[in-house]
Amino acid sequence: MLKSILKKILFYPPITRRLVKWLLILHNNSYHLCSMLSTALEPDGLHPKHRLMKYHDWFLSHIDREWTVLDVGCGNGALTYDLAGKAKRVIGIDINSNNITGF
Repeated sequence: MLKSILKKILFYPPITRRLVKWLLILHNNSYHLCSMLSTALEPDGLHPKHRLMKYHDWFLSHIDREWTVLDVGCGNGALTYDLAGKAKRVIGIDINSNNITGF
């Protein structure tokens, strides 16, 4: 009974909109905080998603050795670097030129 009452409250559109907005703000802020803190906690200052979610492993397992890969939004190039060890050719581009020329 409590579950059905909660469901009715949470899925009432005005409440649902506010809840979704609040959760997205919370997610966005926590993601940015993780990014800032990761420079002190993670090897090479990589975002923890690379290690915790096996981010690179997933991409590497879906790449064929004969492919040319375009990494759009390559950031600091960490994934691009790993992809270069597997794919025939890898091109990394990023909207922020400091990410590319900062090395």
